[in-house]
Amino acid sequence: MEQNQYAEAESLLTEIIENDDALPEPRLYRAMVRIRMSKLPEALEDAEACVQARPENGVAHMVEGEVFVHMKDFMRAYASLRKACELERDNGRAYYFLAEACLGLGKAEEASDYLEVALQFERDFVNAKLATKILETGQRSSP
Repeated sequence: MEQNQYAEAESLLTEIIENDDALPEPRLYRAMVRIRMSKLPEALEDAEACVQARPENGVAHMVEGEVFVHMKDFMRAYASLRKACELERDNGRAYYFLAEACLGLGKAEEASDYLEVALQFERDFVNAKLATKILETGQRSSP
């Protein structure tokens, strides 16, 4: 995944899952890969399986919430990400995506609060995400 070889990673993880589906972690990693590949329904299926298998896993809730954010299902994203933050109070990525869900729901002040927390734990991640959004916005508004 670190080398952006998402199709190969998805294939290897699928093989692992087909051989032994007892552990939810390969599904969690495959969900993350599928998000990068914009295979959102498939990523959601994997994330939901992880949440069901390990309801106290904050990362599983975070990944599920991230999928919902990408799908613009902000109500479900908000619920998943609140649970992720409740389970892992130092998960900056979960707070970042929770801020995005809040923005999607028109809760700008709450989003600001969560973004502030996200910056405390994952400054580089948050800055990179925000810079990407600025660049994307600039590209759309360029003549």
